[in-house]
Amino acid sequence: MKGAGEPGADARARWLEAVARAAGGDPDHLLERESPGGLRVQLLHPPAEEGIEESFPGIPPYLRGSRASGAVPKGWDLRSLVHARTAAEAIPLIQSELEQGASSVWVELAEPEGLDRLAQAFAEERARLAFAPGTVASLDLLPSLPEGAGFEIELDPVGRAAGRGCDPRSRLGELREELVRSGAARSPALRLCASGLVYHEAGAGEVSELAAVTATAIAYLRLLHDAGLDAGEAARRVALRLAADTDIFATIAKLRAARRLWATITGALGVAARRPHLHVVTSARTLSRFDPWSNLLRSTLATLAAALGGADAITTLPFDHPAGGGDAHARRLARNTQLVLMLESRLHRVVDPAAGSGYLAALSGQIAEQAWRLVQDLEREGGILAALASGMLQDRIAAEFARRAEAFDRGRETLVGVSGFAHLEDLEERAEGTAARPARTTPAPLRPRRFAEPFEELRLRAERIRRRRGRRPRALACCLGEPRHFAGRLDLLRQILAAGGIETLDCTLREDAADAVRAFGRSGCDFAVLVGSDDAYRAMAAEALAALRAAGARKIFAVAADGAELSGVDGIIHEHMARAAFLGARLGEIEEAER
Repeated sequence: MKGAGEPGADARARWLEAVARAAGGDPDHLLERESPGGLRVQLLHPPAEEGIEESFPGIPPYLRGSRASGAVPKGWDLRSLVHARTAAEAIPLIQSELEQGASSVWVELAEPEGLDRLAQAFAEERARLAFAPGTVASLDLLPSLPEGAGFEIELDPVGRAAGRGCDPRSRLGELREELVRSGAARSPALRLCASGLVYHEAGAGEVSELAAVTATAIAYLRLLHDAGLDAGEAARRVALRLAADTDIFATIAKLRAARRLWATITGALGVAARRPHLHVVTSARTLSRFDPWSNLLRSTLATLAAALGGADAITTLPFDHPAGGGDAHARRLARNTQLVLMLESRLHRVVDPAAGSGYLAALSGQIAEQAWRLVQDLEREGGILAALASGMLQDRIAAEFARRAEAFDRGRETLVGVSGFAHLEDLEERAEGTAARPARTTPAPLRPRRFAEPFEELRLRAERIRRRRGRRPRALACCLGEPRHFAGRLDLLRQILAAGGIETLDCTLREDAADAVRAFGRSGCDFAVLVGSDDAYRAMAAEALAALRAAGARKIFAVAADGAELSGVDGIIHEHMARAAFLGARLGEIEEAER
């Protein structure tokens, strides 16, 4: 039933006129932006048109979910992650996860030889375990797994080779030979998992991650066909894994697009409608070693997005994942994040809660279309294997990571507690070390990277300075004029400096520049920054600069607009400056002075 107040074309036109008056400029331009993943999106959409949602949940192309009932009534599969060296170490961890609410466990063992003993330990409980040993040799374990016990052995030779810098063609050829020799392809416990995690964690945007997953799934379908399976059987052996991050809408749209592309692939093979199994894992690249409690919020948002996007199974990484993720308390909070969203927020009690959103429908379509074009480009190059061997995909992902990292560096995006709102007192002792970077090989490995890493390294350098001399790196903010004139620029300065572990002390100069001399002399500051309005700079900057130079300030900067010029200062600090380079240079000067 249409209400009398329902907006139409005339109402939209009036609204656009109001936008133009309020914000200035072309309203259509104001309503368009570029997403962090490089997509052009409109900020206002009408409701999804009838038919744009493409059928209902559980019906091909599964855009709105793989199952007709969604996650009703029991909820999605809460899949905990257990890392362990041996099966003996894994058994108590798995038991704890299952007893405390997990419905399945994703097990990664460094030594897969004990998988058969681990499987036997949980056979009577009929626990659902997904083993990810990663080696072709693990196929020999398939006959020893109890029948119908819910155990799976996952292999992702393409993703494993991409992460290690190995030629994926040799890995896939080895697996093909073993599947043909052993007949393991027909085992219901075998899953070839087309995982996007290695691409996502290396910096891929939504389109590149989804295209890599789709192209990998195509490669696995071909491999299984070569091993003697028909298209329907092959499709049953392939699973999809994607990452979810704090961009809720982009994550929901990516999951919808993934199901659409899977339907496109299986439809091209002539396979009867087969819904994909979509395992979603919260992003590690957005997590931080410092202020790790903020990671709880990031993982909660990512879990929410995965649930709203219709994930079949969800793994929430613990908040201490960047530091190893072995803490029992952190694992419990990760598990309880999902339990609260199900049992208290009741997210699973609504089928496709995002239905009807014109924004999500348009974004899903855009991701699907761009990802499919990239899949076609990859196929023309010889498929995912050739693209990885040539370095084509690695180069694309490196460029995407660099573009996103620059956005954090220049303040166009913010990592709370890291690049903005950093808490100088919060420096975890366990974060002293930095991960060793693997030597470059051919093809280049897709190394996991986090956006927080440049700022974490700066914080560690600042902490080492503090421990050597007994105080943090410091800057004196010389504020000119009245607080109402400089408060915004002072806050910006504090945010920028704190991201590099530099403390800000401030003094206010109203008339007497001698205040600057006294303040700098007793503060022990390493450099000074003028903070004020443009009018205050014209009236007071020259005198303040002379006083600070006389007091011994070697470096003096000013907070101003990008492109501003102020005679006598060593540089301008502005909102979209290259922050990491600036902070690194200041710490470098302090380190040099200590030598």
